[in-house]
Amino acid sequence: MRRCLKINVETCGRCGGKMRLVALIKDAETTARYLRHLGLPTDVPPLALARGPPFWQSTVLRRRYGQPSDASDV
Repeated sequence: MRRCLKINVETCGRCGGKMRLVALIKDAETTARYLRHLGLPTDVPPLALARGPPFWQSTVLRRRYGQPSDASDV
Protein backbone atom coordinates (compact mmCIF):
# COMPACT_ATOMS: atom_id res chain seq x y z
CA MET A 1 0.00 0.00 0.00
CA ARG A 2 2.93 2.29 0.58
CA ARG A 3 4.15 2.02 -3.01
CA CYS A 4 0.78 2.07 -4.76
CA LEU A 5 -1.30 4.45 -2.65
CA LYS A 6 1.42 6.25 -0.67
CA ILE A 7 -0.25 5.17 2.57
CA ASN A 8 1.95 4.15 5.47
CA VAL A 9 0.00 1.37 7.17
CA GLU A 10 2.45 1.19 10.06
CA THR A 11 1.79 4.73 11.31
CA CYS A 12 -1.46 6.20 12.61
CA GLY A 13 -2.75 9.04 10.46
CA ARG A 14 -4.13 10.95 13.44
CA CYS A 15 -1.55 10.71 16.21
CA GLY A 16 1.55 9.39 14.40
CA GLY A 17 1.81 6.39 16.73
CA LYS A 18 2.82 2.90 15.64
CA MET A 19 -0.04 0.66 14.49
CA ARG A 20 -0.27 -3.10 14.90
CA LEU A 21 -2.28 -5.83 13.20
CA VAL A 22 -5.27 -6.84 15.32
CA ALA A 23 -7.11 -9.25 13.00
CA LEU A 24 -6.92 -10.66 9.51
CA ILE A 25 -10.22 -11.62 7.89
CA LYS A 26 -9.99 -14.22 5.11
CA ASP A 27 -13.47 -15.75 5.09
CA ALA A 28 -15.91 -14.11 2.66
CA GLU A 29 -18.89 -14.64 4.96
CA THR A 30 -17.13 -12.98 7.88
CA THR A 31 -16.17 -10.06 5.67
CA ALA A 32 -19.77 -9.65 4.50
CA ARG A 33 -21.02 -9.77 8.10
CA TYR A 34 -18.51 -7.07 9.10
CA LEU A 35 -19.51 -4.85 6.15
CA ARG A 36 -23.22 -5.27 6.97
CA HIS A 37 -22.46 -4.23 10.55
CA LEU A 38 -20.83 -1.03 9.24
CA GLY A 39 -23.78 -0.40 6.91
CA LEU A 40 -21.67 -0.84 3.78
CA PRO A 41 -22.74 -2.75 0.64
CA THR A 42 -21.71 -6.40 0.41
CA ASP A 43 -22.54 -6.88 -3.29
CA VAL A 44 -19.75 -6.82 -5.84
CA PRO A 45 -20.04 -3.67 -7.99
CA PRO A 46 -20.79 -4.30 -11.68
CA LEU A 47 -17.93 -4.13 -14.15
CA ALA A 48 -17.84 -1.18 -16.51
CA LEU A 49 -18.01 -1.88 -20.22
CA ALA A 50 -14.67 -1.99 -21.98
CA ARG A 51 -13.91 0.79 -24.40
CA GLY A 52 -11.09 1.64 -26.72
CA PRO A 53 -8.68 4.54 -26.34
CA PRO A 54 -9.63 8.01 -27.59
CA PHE A 55 -8.33 7.25 -31.08
CA TRP A 56 -8.98 10.48 -32.97
CA GLN A 57 -7.75 12.76 -30.22
CA SER A 58 -4.19 11.94 -31.27
CA THR A 59 -2.92 14.39 -33.89
CA VAL A 60 -0.33 11.83 -35.01
CA LEU A 61 -3.01 9.25 -35.83
CA ARG A 62 -5.20 11.83 -37.56
CA ARG A 63 -2.31 12.86 -39.79
CA ARG A 64 -1.40 9.22 -40.49
CA TYR A 65 -4.92 8.31 -41.60
CA GLY A 66 -5.64 11.45 -43.62
CA GLN A 67 -7.82 13.39 -41.20
CA PRO A 68 -7.15 17.11 -40.73
CA SER A 69 -5.12 17.77 -37.56
CA ASP A 70 -7.54 20.48 -36.36
CA ALA A 71 -10.66 18.28 -36.59
CA SER A 72 -12.32 19.02 -33.28
CA ASP A 73 -15.73 17.68 -34.33
CA VAL A 74 -14.49 14.05 -34.53
